[in-house]
Amino acid sequence: MTDVRTTRPGSGWIVYSGVMLLLLGVKVFLDGLWALDRADTVVDSLYYSDNLRFWGWLYFIVGIVVFVAGLALFQRAQWARWTGVAAATIGLMANFFWLFAYPIGSLIGIALASLVLYGLLV
Repeated sequence: MTDVRTTRPGSGWIVYSGVMLLLLGVKVFLDGLWALDRADTVVDSLYYSDNLRFWGWLYFIVGIVVFVAGLALFQRAQWARWTGVAAATIGLMANFFWLFAYPIGSLIGIALASLVLYGLLV
């Protein structure tokens, strides 16, 4: 008696993309918690606009959304697929901005985001 299992096409890429979204969601969530914990710190940067509390809540919420999308991607939810595409595209563009400051880290981020995009769109 043989056990024949059928797998859906692209299952490996979906699993890869889902795991990467889960990891990204946890990272962004923890970044949000860090910013909320340090919200009373004075920041001399235009990027933060001296308001780490706002950025902390934004990262906190985005981290939860991306994490839930990573979980839903295993069920092949269409909204999770497009949320993953948006997150990977934003990550890809952000890494391009940091390319000259941190070339190796940015190239790794570009490669990982590109593979997530490939896994979600093919």
